[in-house]
Amino acid sequence: MVCICAKAQDQFKAVNGVTYKVGDTVRLGKGSGHNGSFVYLGFTGLNDTPINTTWVKRKFTNAAVIISKIRQKEQYGIIKTTFVVSRNLKLDINEAIEVSEVLPSAK
Repeated sequence: MVCICAKAQDQFKAVNGVTYKVGDTVRLGKGSGHNGSFVYLGFTGLNDTPINTTWVKRKFTNAAVIISKIRQKEQYGIIKTTFVVSRNLKLDINEAIEVSEVLPSAK
């Protein structure tokens, strides 16, 4: 039996050492996909799979988004943290930081 446990949080300390909170602004860079699209920022499909579009690429390069929700999900012992940001997009924060889709915080 597999347990998929999800919980909402008010804050999260990411791999870059920054503690992000609901209401904080996250600075985006350029998408890390082969055509400049965002790999870890996108709309969400029915099965929670990100769906990247050209619109997301064009609209959010070098932009800022505001965190509206922080969610953690555990599956098979692996914990994944996702931020829900502007316009109900999902941002896989640690992965996005590691490939520079999220820029260092000015804090």
